[in-house]
Amino acid sequence: MNQDSILIQPLADTDLPRCAEIMSAQDPWKGLGIGVDRCCFAISGAHLVRYGLYLEGQVVGLAIVHPTGFASSPYLVVLAVDAAHTGRGLGSRLLGRVEQEAFRDRRNLFLCVTSFNARAQRFYLARGYVQIGVIEDFFKPGVDEFIFRKVRMP
Repeated sequence: MNQDSILIQPLADTDLPRCAEIMSAQDPWKGLGIGVDRCCFAISGAHLVRYGLYLEGQVVGLAIVHPTGFASSPYLVVLAVDAAHTGRGLGSRLLGRVEQEAFRDRRNLFLCVTSFNARAQRFYLARGYVQIGVIEDFFKPGVDEFIFRKVRMP
């Protein structure tokens, strides 16, 4: 993978269907039975800040941020990288871009991770996020959402 062939830029509307496919093929969306149509709807809002991760001109990942989605602070709604491209640091790079933008003028960045998504939990914990709460039985009985927070250091 040539680092020069990686771009993180505003997500093109034409790439929303492909991004919805990337999302729906992995947890938590796959495990919850959330299909492509619902994923596409979730990432289509005009109020959202959408980043696309492009490798050699093709979208292979996305990050969606609601700028004031959690207590008037940025809330990372979605971070996903196509399964064929995981394990290469692309998710970390995409998250770094989100944090760079969020911490430009805000102190906190929030996100939620589904309780059965241990891989995502490890990912965020390794990058300085702290679990600060839980929403029990959020999607269905026994499936909780863990609230994570990262604070910009002075």
